[in-house]
Amino acid sequence: LSTKGKVFLQNVGDNDQKLAELNMQLVALERAEDYVLQKKTTEKINPSTLGSKDERLSQLIQKLFDAEIQYERLRGTTAENNPILVSLRAEIENMRPGVLENIRTQKNTLTATKADLMKTNSQYASVLESIPQQERELLEANRQQAIKNNVFTFLLQKREESILLSSASNADSKLLDRAETSINPVAPKKLF
Repeated sequence: LSTKGKVFLQNVGDNDQKLAELNMQLVALERAEDYVLQKKTTEKINPSTLGSKDERLSQLIQKLFDAEIQYERLRGTTAENNPILVSLRAEIENMRPGVLENIRTQKNTLTATKADLMKTNSQYASVLESIPQQERELLEANRQQAIKNNVFTFLLQKREESILLSSASNADSKLLDRAETSINPVAPKKLF
């Protein structure tokens, strides 16, 4: 396999891994956005489970979460027009746009990066077309060989396990007496 083919395989693998990480980050940002947008404060999830990689965003969401928890706690014990409760509600509503803008900025950045990676993937596809037919067939054969190797290893492992299980059950059995025969019949016995 030429160096070009090896480099191609390595680059495609790296690119696919980056795409998977970007998709996971985008999903985490979607969850964070849903959390910030929901107005119901009764069903909140812990923001630490949102999975954001940005420390600033995590801090902003945690601050919002803490303020909402404090608001809920005070709302249960004070009147709706209490100045502390009103100021806390205003603080929460003032935090939301900043958090949402941070989330949307990160989503836009990740989406642009994803588009670049997809463009790179299409370039790799054109590189794949430039690899001669024999190399493509060799790549496919190597892939098939790796799959069959994995299956063969699995089957060997299962065979060894079954041999071990059967040998474990055979080790407990012993031959107590040798089988004997006699000229006279054993049954029925004659009465004298």
